[in-house]
Amino acid sequence: MALIRRIVIVAAISAFSTSVNALSMQECRAQYRADHAARDVRMSWVDYQVKRCGINPKASTPTPKSTGPTKH
Repeated sequence: MALIRRIVIVAAISAFSTSVNALSMQECRAQYRADHAARDVRMSWVDYQVKRCGINPKASTPTPKSTGPTKH
């Protein structure tokens, strides 16, 4: 019983850690517009996606940047 509980807890933590750290395209766009309006950004939209949001705009499906080491 304890083993199943641990597996469920690890699975839940893993699911939340990937979605919490990543910015979606909509969140990234909103952040870029806000920074651009406040004149806090001096880079292109493509550079902003890569550097601030961790999104690869050249990929067929954008993949968020990992914020830490991944354990397998």
